[in-house]
Amino acid sequence: MSIAMSIHATRYDIRRDRDGWTVYDVRSGAIAVIDDVLQVGLAMEEADAVADALSAECPSAALAGLMPRFAWFQLPARP
Repeated sequence: MSIAMSIHATRYDIRRDRDGWTVYDVRSGAIAVIDDVLQVGLAMEEADAVADALSAECPSAALAGLMPRFAWFQLPARP
């Protein structure tokens, strides 16, 4: 019996920055942007939740649950 195993590669991850944590695309290295907001300077819990949501098969549905929880989605992008 052959068991097919799929390896799930994470698309987004987090890394430490000057002001907290940054969510980035592991393929390109680009910082994640949601509604024109750079995902930088976040608390580790927030960054981890965003990375998980963006890496989900249906990221918009996963992010919908975060919107009321994390008000920083409404902040403008930092320079």
